[in-house]
Amino acid sequence: MPQKKVSAEKIENYVETVNQTEDPLQAVLYASMLTSEKEPDESGYRPTELNLDENVEEQRRTIYSFFKNALGSLIGEDYDPRDKAWCAAFVDATLTKIGADRLDSWSRIRANDYTKYGVEVDIEDIRPGDIVIFDWSKDGKRDGRGDHVTFYAGGSSRWCN
Repeated sequence: MPQKKVSAEKIENYVETVNQTEDPLQAVLYASMLTSEKEPDESGYRPTELNLDENVEEQRRTIYSFFKNALGSLIGEDYDPRDKAWCAAFVDATLTKIGADRLDSWSRIRANDYTKYGVEVDIEDIRPGDIVIFDWSKDGKRDGRGDHVTFYAGGSSRWCN
């Protein structure tokens, strides 16, 4: 199933809505306005991901703003989000918008560094708004490092980003 592209207007409305909410869980759940489910994999898992596409110019500007929020003057105007994973920058931008504590400088754009953020919970106790870090297997093995960071949005397959 092809993924539906998100308009620049919808992205701007999302950012405006997040800016106006004071409820951290609701701010994270607003991200579902920009998500879509992919086809299920062989296990039946149906991933949901943020529909921002770094290959679409107006969406690339939004993703660039996540990095600019995270790194400020450390990032140049020529920085291209197509060259870097931006999941951690999205998490940092969301944390910023809801007034939550943030990681230090470069850690804000490194998925693995979010393993040091907050308090670890058992999977049975996960709640919407919790930060989730994935360790993808490489050659059938996990290396113990966080490869992707996102927010849990509730349900068995609702992940933001």
